[in-house]
Amino acid sequence: MPSLNNLEKFRDSFRNIGNEAKDLASKGLTFVDTPLPDAVDADAEHEIVQQDIDNVPDFDMGSLFTDSPDQAGVADDFDIESLFADTPVTEPIDTFVDSSDPSPPTESDGGLSASNIDDIPETPAVADILPADLVDFKDTPPAQGLTDIPSIDDIEPQDDFSLDDLVDFKDTPPAQGSTDIPSIDDIEPQDGFSLGDLVDFKDTPPAQGSTDIPSIDDIESQDGFSLGDFPDFKELADDVPSISAIDGEPTGKPGVEPSNAGEDTDNVLDNAALDTGATGEDEPPLLDAGFDDFVVPGLDDFQGKTNDEKPKLVASEGIEDISLTEEEYEHLKNSLASFPLNLRIACEELIAEQAVAPEHMSRLIKLLVKEAPLQEVADLAGKVQGRIINIPKYFEKKSGAELEAEKSSFSYLFIHKFLPIFGWTLFIGAVIASLFYLGYRFIWIPLYAESIYKDGYERIDRGRYEDANAKFDQAFKLHPVKKWFPRYAEAFVAKRQYVNAEEKYESLLKYYPKEKQSALDYASLETNILQNYEKADSILRRYILNFNVKDKDALLAAGDNALLWGEIDPSKFETAREAYAQYIEAYGQSPHILERMLKYFIRTDNLRETLPLKDYFTNPARERKGQISPETLTELGGYLFDKQFSEVKGVPDEYISAITGVRDLLLTAVEKGAELPEAHYNLSRYYHYFNNTREERSTLERALPLFDSAPETSRRLKKRIDAERRYAKVLIKNKEFFASEEHLQKGIRLYEDGFSRNLFTPSTELASLYADMGDLNYFTKDNDWDMALEYYRRAERGGWKPPEMLYRMGVAFYHQNKWMEAQEKFVDAAAELPLNRRILNTLGSISFLRGDYFAAEGYYGRLLKTLNEDKARFPELSPQTHPDHYALAERLMVAQNNMGVVLETLAERAGDPSYKNSALSHYIDSQRAWDSLTRNPTTFVRAGITDPTAPGVNLAYLNSQNAFTPQPEFEPQIYMEIDKDVIEPSEWERLVPSTTRLTEPLRY
Repeated sequence: MPSLNNLEKFRDSFRNIGNEAKDLASKGLTFVDTPLPDAVDADAEHEIVQQDIDNVPDFDMGSLFTDSPDQAGVADDFDIESLFADTPVTEPIDTFVDSSDPSPPTESDGGLSASNIDDIPETPAVADILPADLVDFKDTPPAQGLTDIPSIDDIEPQDDFSLDDLVDFKDTPPAQGSTDIPSIDDIEPQDGFSLGDLVDFKDTPPAQGSTDIPSIDDIESQDGFSLGDFPDFKELADDVPSISAIDGEPTGKPGVEPSNAGEDTDNVLDNAALDTGATGEDEPPLLDAGFDDFVVPGLDDFQGKTNDEKPKLVASEGIEDISLTEEEYEHLKNSLASFPLNLRIACEELIAEQAVAPEHMSRLIKLLVKEAPLQEVADLAGKVQGRIINIPKYFEKKSGAELEAEKSSFSYLFIHKFLPIFGWTLFIGAVIASLFYLGYRFIWIPLYAESIYKDGYERIDRGRYEDANAKFDQAFKLHPVKKWFPRYAEAFVAKRQYVNAEEKYESLLKYYPKEKQSALDYASLETNILQNYEKADSILRRYILNFNVKDKDALLAAGDNALLWGEIDPSKFETAREAYAQYIEAYGQSPHILERMLKYFIRTDNLRETLPLKDYFTNPARERKGQISPETLTELGGYLFDKQFSEVKGVPDEYISAITGVRDLLLTAVEKGAELPEAHYNLSRYYHYFNNTREERSTLERALPLFDSAPETSRRLKKRIDAERRYAKVLIKNKEFFASEEHLQKGIRLYEDGFSRNLFTPSTELASLYADMGDLNYFTKDNDWDMALEYYRRAERGGWKPPEMLYRMGVAFYHQNKWMEAQEKFVDAAAELPLNRRILNTLGSISFLRGDYFAAEGYYGRLLKTLNEDKARFPELSPQTHPDHYALAERLMVAQNNMGVVLETLAERAGDPSYKNSALSHYIDSQRAWDSLTRNPTTFVRAGITDPTAPGVNLAYLNSQNAFTPQPEFEPQIYMEIDKDVIEPSEWERLVPSTTRLTEPLRY
């Protein structure tokens, strides 16, 4: 039995376990020491123990600690932490590790590990720490679920306890949660020791789930029994298993890997106790010879003994001793280090913690030294432990050496070193590439494409249309953007590049067929500018109405398109009415649809329906003036002006008399639509009708700049051209011929441009621009007949051919000696003009020149009749005092002379002398008229040939002299000069007085 001093030291060591004293002090509690037992005579105790041992069969102490069935799941009473008082422990040891559990205790559990096994201090002998008496566990119920292990000093000893009363554990079922617990019958006894004298534990029930086993110090000695009866275990230390076999606590459920499974096992092997030698020569034997074969490996560590020799395994009798050299020891460690974790733990348990048969231990050590295959070692370790040790698939076909060799191979390095690095490199590269691609695709490309779109858009303003389209195509391939299609199209429309605009709209609707607004804009372009009404109708139906037959905007656009289409094809007016009717049926009447119906009635010239709608929008009592647009109000004013003041062709409308307030309507249109050029244009027409030239010019000067800046439509373009023509005429009236020529040229350019773009069909009214330009060249530029004829021909091709223009064309041909063309134009003009004295004189002259003397005789005869009728209205001609009388006297002189020449020629051709007599009579009348024109009324002196007031050469006098005394080279002469204008009086002759007279010879 240990001495009191040893027990006191042992008790004092508990103060440092888990820092219990400090923890209790921090909680306000006092640490109570366990009382020491009374002193027992050591000799008497030795005798009792010696007597009992003599009757005890050979006993394997290793089996007592590891293989007893009743130890499975039962907490160890022996608090090993008390032996390590100087070693810091974080948590107390609560439970004992089942020997069948392959999982070793971890450092976190407070158990023995490779990291702290060297720190174990010297411990007293077992005999010094065991109490005098042991507790009788036979009747003790198993502790279930206990976690708090009471101190051994708190356990009261049982009465009359002896080893004879111990329960036979053979038939005891294993504790719950225990796996692979070998039966006690399977334990091979040691030489000289037998279990026959021990108490049979077979019928003792096992402790179930108990984890709290009282400390051995708490067990009170039993009557008649004390530990002193047992022999001194110092002699048995050589056969006691290593402390690691009883140290620690269970880590959990069987089969679960411990938390420190990944720790290196080299230190464990370095510190594991492999020594199985004797305890020393100085120690007296505690037991007799019967216990020579009973050894407890590692007991020297409890006694604080050190061994400087190399580890050595000593086998039992018949088994050769195992001694390891330094090299073999290294092989053993390398083998263990190369094992999978579960096999490594099993081998460490067999070597360091469990009592193993020497032949198994010997074989195991040999296998480890020679680095045998894993499966062979696993089979041996599993057989010894009574369980199956599974080898992971990765280790199934490889030994530790093979694994190490494989680790140094290129394939292993490639797979486990290079490939992971390469994989991460690829992953990072992929992430960077993805970020780069996403930035490139969704940031850089859109921004770059946007810059290209803008560059191309700016090129449109500079007139580089092909470059603009190329830039657009380049940007669209990089990044399609829908908004740039209509922007390019609108820019092309502003530059009148309608083909390019159509192309952009077509491309837009190709890629975005349901883009409604673009379809409406495209249809508007075709309707209002290009006047391709059929295509506009197709666009609206294809892209909108086919999907939604009652779409508001599409129905209105279709009706407006058909309304303009009807101006070319009147049958389309009905299409417009149907579209408006569908809208009214679907959405009811509203001011904007009634406004369109008003335009429909205006353009179909339905005055009867127009007037009620005019009252609907303009009646002050109804206050609907603001509900009609200025555009429609302007159109209404122009329509009513034409109906009321234009020349009526055919049967007049019966509702014309109901038209009122046209002037007020036109002024209201100008007031509400001051930015509309059409409003000023219609008002200028009103002033022109009433011959208010000043107001007409003022309104036209306001209208023309508005026409230049307003959006272009075909209807507006027509009015703009007519406004240019009207303003040129106003300038001509003011003799501003150069300015008028500029406006006429501008109007002509607009007309030709609109016609070339098919914005309108040839218009006779607009073609009058050419006639006005021809008149300007005809009257203001002397002898510029070719230019005048060119403009007249253009006007004629455009359908504008009034009789006065045809006459002027004949005059131009006449001065070019193109008698045939001149006669044709004169005849065409005479067919529509009254046969006044000008046209008769011209026709007579052109007939004579063409050799048609009878026709000339007829024209001159009718001319003389007309002149004589005019002369009869005056009592007496006074050409010197009255200009009208002068013109009449001059025409009489020319007509009489020309008639005499025609008759003289007929006398020669027909051989009839009567024509010659009549010719002489006309010569005399012509001379009398010439005399009245040249004689001074005051002095009665005739004007000489050089007198500027003289009408010219007196051809009648020359012709009469030749008639009396014919000259061989002389032919009768007529006055070939004709009037430049057929209208009498002529406005042009007032503006540009002629410098020639009829009595002057014809100048070529």
